[in-house]
Amino acid sequence: MHKETHTAVMLDCWNHKLGEITFENKPAQFHKLTRKVSRFVTEEKTAVYGLENAYGYGRTLAVWLFERGKTEEKLAGELRPVSHNNCSVKRAEKILELVKSDGGTCRDCQESRDIITRSLANDLEHYRKQMEEVEAAIEAMLPEFGCTLMTMPGIDIITAANILAEIGNIDRFPNAKKLAKFAGIAPINFSSAGKGKDVCPKQGNRRLQAIFYFLAIQMVQVAPSGTPRNALFREYFLKKLEEGKNKPQALICIARRLVNIVYGMLKNHTEYREPERKTGEETV
Repeated sequence: MHKETHTAVMLDCWNHKLGEITFENKPAQFHKLTRKVSRFVTEEKTAVYGLENAYGYGRTLAVWLFERGKTEEKLAGELRPVSHNNCSVKRAEKILELVKSDGGTCRDCQESRDIITRSLANDLEHYRKQMEEVEAAIEAMLPEFGCTLMTMPGIDIITAANILAEIGNIDRFPNAKKLAKFAGIAPINFSSAGKGKDVCPKQGNRRLQAIFYFLAIQMVQVAPSGTPRNALFREYFLKKLEEGKNKPQALICIARRLVNIVYGMLKNHTEYREPERKTGEETV
């Protein structure tokens, strides 16, 4: 056991190693252990958990194994699907008995734990209110820069502020190509023997690159109803895939088009307009 992770080794009665797994010391990750162990459970083999007492780091896992089941029936119901119906109520009862007999599953200093929990909850609420105040201040400040980026779908107050902070004065870029190079979004083509591929350059502002990349992801997303968020960008994305590009490369192409749009909006202080379709040409 470790403060951050647990490592469990599955052994049979002859001490032959059956498997091993390492998982985070978090309740949300503990199910990985039971799922791994269930693979080796048969009619002849039952699971017995042994926890090393390493400075109390295993206490959370022990409590989880004890409290997670609640009743023999519920524990059996949870283990039955992952054990291919090999876990009976009787076996679940035996698991709970073994955990109880291990002892030390009760949390000490619960009152102190509750104080810490309430303090953390109050801190989170305080930070949430601070974030709301900061966002309101940013929203009031953006019109002073003539910013119209929020008229574009997918760009909220924070994203618009981040773009402005990274770009600075748009007039220092004579054209969109220079801005794309600054952001590291101008694809570079490497070719040899008649074959080539576009790759994203390593240079450039990585924070601005990430903003445009994730904005590109939003533009090509499809709603659960099957309707694309932006039909033109979706078509352009699929076209690039048909040309042989992989998804990251196609998204970089989308990001490059977004640089053109953002550059025009900042340069001319115009609101977002849906790109028009052009027959026989690229639609974006």
